[in-house]
Amino acid sequence: MGGITSGRRRLKNRRKRVEDYPIRLSVKELNGKLWQGAVIRSTWRLRNREPIEFMIRVYDGFLSIDCSNGHSTFIELDRTPCHFGMHRTWFRCPGEDCGRRVMHLYFNGRLRCRHCLDLTYQSRHIKNRFISLQMKILSLHSKYGLDPDDFKKPKWMHWQTYFTVGFHLNDLYEAQLDTAILELEKDLARSEYFMKRYGVSI
Repeated sequence: MGGITSGRRRLKNRRKRVEDYPIRLSVKELNGKLWQGAVIRSTWRLRNREPIEFMIRVYDGFLSIDCSNGHSTFIELDRTPCHFGMHRTWFRCPGEDCGRRVMHLYFNGRLRCRHCLDLTYQSRHIKNRFISLQMKILSLHSKYGLDPDDFKKPKWMHWQTYFTVGFHLNDLYEAQLDTAILELEKDLARSEYFMKRYGVSI
């Protein structure tokens, strides 16, 4: 026979998640500031820790970053053309033998991408499909600035994007409803089984 903790999963080797790293460098947060010669200062404050200050200098095609903990690094910038003109900016991960094109870099004493730090997302560990679908729905509403109670098209959004997002949300709502019905049927079947087993009647 096993002990008290037999059969339980050990969590000490659990992969860390992106949400465990509150300090990150994001292209979206620096959008509009990445012009040559710019100097960006930022401070991250964490509980029970000294604040970490970053000084970012923008050059032609790369960033120079100095941290208050003594870490300094250079990050290459990459740009890809968009369909309707302009371009999209990416970071090239400064990790050894990496160089991936990413939107976010996470700080673990030094800036690296989630692949170098072996990070995963919290949503990938949600076993409840209903909650997982709800998180996707809320993410779409937040991304496109849509009101869940009043699904009106924002003034800046193209009609094609509006309909595409609407159809996607409709599919998610239908999948969520099917999941809820399936779970309810399982609960009813389980209740009927125990009622028959123990001779309980209503």
